[in-house]
Amino acid sequence: MVVVDDVITTGGSTIQAIDAIEEAGGQIAFVIVLVDREEGGRANIEKRGYQVVPIFTRADLTDNK
Repeated sequence: MVVVDDVITTGGSTIQAIDAIEEAGGQIAFVIVLVDREEGGRANIEKRGYQVVPIFTRADLTDNK
């Protein structure tokens, strides 16, 4: 199963979704997110052992690379 989220900031909402899926017996392959706001959420999810694939990061959208 793939978890899809629109935006991650701290990762809290995505982690809640992951927990609910796992409690129901699902297995997560990875997480895909439209925008990573680069405020620690990706790291928090990856600490749980899941790969996070952002479509865009804050830097991509603000041209602050």
